[in-house]
This record gives sequence, structure tokens and C-alpha cells, in this order.
Amino acid sequence: MKKVRSEDDGQENQAYKALLTLLDDGETLVHKLPKQRAVEIQSKGNIEGASDNEEEEESDDEIQVEDDNEGDCKDPFEWHFASADLENVDTPTKWKSVKRQLVELGSRSVLQLPDPAIDLGQVPKVSGIGSLKLKYRIIKPFEQVNPELSSLQTELAGPLFGYQDIFVSNRTWENAQQIQNLYVLHAMNHILKTRDRILKNNNRLSADTNLEPKDQGYTRPKVLFLVPTRNSAVKLVETIIAVSGLSQIESKKRFMGAFNEKTEPAGNKPEDFQQLFAGNTNDLFCLGIKFTRQAVKLYSSFYSSDIIVASPLGLRMIIGNEGDKKREFDFLSSIELMVVDQLDAIQMQSWENLTHIFRHANLMPKESHGCDFSRIRPWYLDQKAKLLRQTVLVSAYTTPEMSNLMSKQCLNIGGKLRCRLEYHGSMATIGARIRQVYHRLPPVSFDREANERFDYFTNVLLPGLLRGASHDGTLVFIPSYLDFVRVRNYMEKHNHSFVVLSEYTSQSQVSRGRTYFADGRSKIMLYSQRLHHFRRYNIKGCKNIVFYGLPDNPKFYQEIVRFLARTSIEKGIDPDLLRVQVAYSKWDSLKLERIVGSNRVGPLVEGLNDMYEFF
Repeated sequence: MKKVRSEDDGQENQAYKALLTLLDDGETLVHKLPKQRAVEIQSKGNIEGASDNEEEEESDDEIQVEDDNEGDCKDPFEWHFASADLENVDTPTKWKSVKRQLVELGSRSVLQLPDPAIDLGQVPKVSGIGSLKLKYRIIKPFEQVNPELSSLQTELAGPLFGYQDIFVSNRTWENAQQIQNLYVLHAMNHILKTRDRILKNNNRLSADTNLEPKDQGYTRPKVLFLVPTRNSAVKLVETIIAVSGLSQIESKKRFMGAFNEKTEPAGNKPEDFQQLFAGNTNDLFCLGIKFTRQAVKLYSSFYSSDIIVASPLGLRMIIGNEGDKKREFDFLSSIELMVVDQLDAIQMQSWENLTHIFRHANLMPKESHGCDFSRIRPWYLDQKAKLLRQTVLVSAYTTPEMSNLMSKQCLNIGGKLRCRLEYHGSMATIGARIRQVYHRLPPVSFDREANERFDYFTNVLLPGLLRGASHDGTLVFIPSYLDFVRVRNYMEKHNHSFVVLSEYTSQSQVSRGRTYFADGRSKIMLYSQRLHHFRRYNIKGCKNIVFYGLPDNPKFYQEIVRFLARTSIEKGIDPDLLRVQVAYSKWDSLKLERIVGSNRVGPLVEGLNDMYEFF
């Protein structure tokens, strides 16, 4: 980018360093990754997809500049980032909630706005593509990909293009591409408007050096996409290329060679499993993408990129940890749109990697990286970039960790929309008459809940099973690995006959454990949530199922209860002799609602009884 400076480089760098000295970057200490894992990553050299941080020159005509909506008070891009009200903005301490009955995104959705409100304009009302303030050169390419907005896209487009934070919690494999098409269109529109504005101001400064435009952040990258696997990245990059309308793609062969695979999971796995684990499932990558007038450049250096596409693990490796000799996260300092897609799959990988990234986004950079200090927007200098950044979370369901992420890390003063559905309950579609008994744990604080659950299992549920005529074929499903280890240690201490199947169990041990359990040589199986997520086994020999805790994914509940139906059919056992037992607390209300239904969750959590039975 052509730089126009009002002072010489030496004075500017001194001023920048002085500012860094005065302002605290607020970096949070985090736990180190296991040493063995860190050594393994370092031994591989650069993360696949990461590029060398070489300096790249760019000219004023690198992107085709067109007339846009500059100065249009109805354009959300203008009033969200250029409003005079932003000069005195501060982190909202209170939020006002407004119920939103949305047909596609959820009838129980809630819009949260800062209290007192900050006037940043009205969220656009969308009836079609023509309702949006789009750059002309991406309209036709988008319409070739997405001819008309669906009802879901029409509902989502308002808050999305209105620069509000959004938590979409009803992603399915049927609507996933609709959602992705729309947020990619929004990202491309934002990038092109940002770049056009800078290039126009470069031309203006060439004619009048007294102008003082404020149109930049510290570094070039403006959009961060986080997805769980390389296969997900392939689909995303293909959508980005299609919406860009550019036919020249640099390094595409290299990209497809590293990211694309033509492999399919076993055909007997559920559809959502086949979609998630098709192709290349490697979760270690970070890729820069740059746009010029004629080309999309893959593998561009991070500091010259417009978009960063990464997995949480890949980006975490680049960010590093406190005390590491080499750390790099300045290129995240000016992110204005962050999209986390397939958040449910990412949580099954590692939640800490994701929160680590959020803690290092929009911080004051350690170095200037050649930025034009005179053109940095004031709210960047005031360390308020997080208050303007738009964050979009896309998941198949909601968990407490996701809700907390929305509350603590999504601080957009434009407001935030939490999409919430009405659930009919996954137990209604199991397809078999199986007795299901729900045990409510005594009400305790969240800090004491884990101990209460363990005590209830060891003092009530497990002894009840052991006193029965036969407790063989008992599968204990445990969502948390910490709880899993605790129960495993208890079972070992008391010499119970059991096998262990978790995400850390070797394949040979898994095969042996399944065989021992199926033929009755081992009476009890401890089965972890993450193993089921990554393998989706169909366990034979189940006669009793105990949910130590409910699964996050309601489909898991269906699949595991159906283990009993299979046993009934294959061994001719009366279904009335098979049983499911569930331990739950008031802190499980989100999981519970997805399984029993929205109309039942209230009585189960707050009712007079501590035990409820379903068939």
C-alpha cells in the first residue's frame, strides 16, 4: 500500500513505541500445551497453510475501485465504523434484552442491546439481494452461487449486514451452505469496502496532503474464519473464490494438494458424521488469502492477507504461549469480522484453543509492521476494537461454554442476537419403546455439582445396578473426561468388572473392550462422549444404559438409547427388561431441553418430584 505520512518514519516509530509503553495490552496468561505436543508440532516446521511473512508491495490499483456507498448514512458499514458516537464509546456494563420471534432462527431468540443504547443506525430490513448495500462486482458472482435468498438467509441477513454479533444455534447439514454463502458475501463486501476506501483516500492525499483520513487498523487482515478441519476449509475457500468472482487463483493446486482428499466415512455412519468427517480431517492449518484486481492469492503472508482461514489448533500454534521464544499474533490486531463455524465440532476438539484465540484478538500489536500511524482509526488507538468487531458463532446447538463465550468475548456495541429454538425433544424420535428414568440431583452450586453427581452415581445408581438380578451389559456414558477419569479410578479401586472406551484408548484396546462387553466377559463399559463423536460406534450387548450426564448433542442420546433396541431385536429380550437411567441437575437445562423438549424441561428442573419416567 502506498503510504502517505505527515512525519518522517523515525518520528512515527518513536511515537508508536511511546504509545505501546503507555497502553497495557491486557494479555491474559494461559496454560502451556503439553510439552510432548509442542515438540511434535515444532518438529514439523511451519504449519501447513502458513506462509512466510515476507513483505509484499501493493499499488493503488491492486483492487478495482468502484463507486460505493461512502458517506451513505443508511449503509451499516458507514454508521458502524465511522459514527461520531464512537469517540466516547466504552465497554457496555448492562444489556437490555428484547425477545425476537424468528421463524427460521428460533422463536425464542433474544436481541441484546447496550443499556443505555448507542445510536448506530437501524439494522437493515431485508427482502432480497437488492436490499443490501453491496459492492456491485460481487452481486452477480453471488447470484450465480445463490440465485435467491432463502427465508433463513433473509432472516439472518439483517443482523449480519447490520454488524451485530450473532449466535446461530440451528446449523444443520441441510442449511449449512446457505449460512456460509451469506457470511462469505458479508465478509467479501466488508473487505472490498475497506480496501476501496483506503485506495480512494490514497488518491485524495496525492492531491491534498493536508487531509487526515482515518481509515485503517494496525494490520491488513480484517476477517478471521475458524473451522474445525481442512475439509471444512476447502468448502469455505471454494465459496470465497466463487463469491469473489475472480477466475485467477494463485497456489490453488498447492492448496488442493494439501487440503483436499477424496475419502468417505463408512456408509453405515449417521449423515452428520459422514458430512463432518469426509475428506481431510486434519485439524492443523492456518491460511492467508489476499485479493487483488485480477486474482485471489492463497498462501499470502499473514500481514498482507485480507482473510485468515484457520483451525483453532493451527492458529493457537502460531500465537504461542506466554514465555515462548517465538509468538505471533499482531496480525489479529485489526480483525473486524470473526466467524466461528461448526462451533459444536470445535468444542469436541479443544475449547481452550478457541478461547486462547479470542484472548489474543484485537490487542495492541507489539510492533508497528509498517502501518501508517496517522491513518489509524481512533478506537483502535483507544484499545476499543473489540467493541466494534462483529463475531458470528454458528453451531448445531448451544452449550454453557458457548453462551459464556457470547457473554464474555462478544462485546459488540451494535448489539448481539442469540438465536434460540423451540425443541420437540430427541427422545420423541427414538423409534422404540424403552423405559427411561430421569434422576434429578439435589440442588447445589455449580462448583459443587461435579462432586454431587459423583456421589449420586457411586451411592445410588451403581449400587442399584449391582443389586439387580443381572447388571451385565451396563453402558455408562460420561460426557466430561475429568468425570470419566474419576469414575474409572473408582471402578478400579473397587475391583469392578469393566472396560474403558475413551478418545485416548488405543484401537486394539477398543476392539478388545467391545468384544469383552458384547459376550459378557466384562459387565460394565465406561464410554466417553468424545469417542462417540469421533467414532460413532454401535455398541453390541447393551442391556442397561446409565447417562452419568446427558450428551451435548441430542442425536447422541437417540443413537445410544437405540443400542438397547438392537439388543432386544438380536437377542429376543423383552424391551420392558431394558432400562435407561439419567442423572441430571438444574445446570443441565440446555441439554435436557433438547432431549425431553421445551415444554417438559421446566417441570423436570423445577418440579416437586426428583424422579421422572418416560417410555
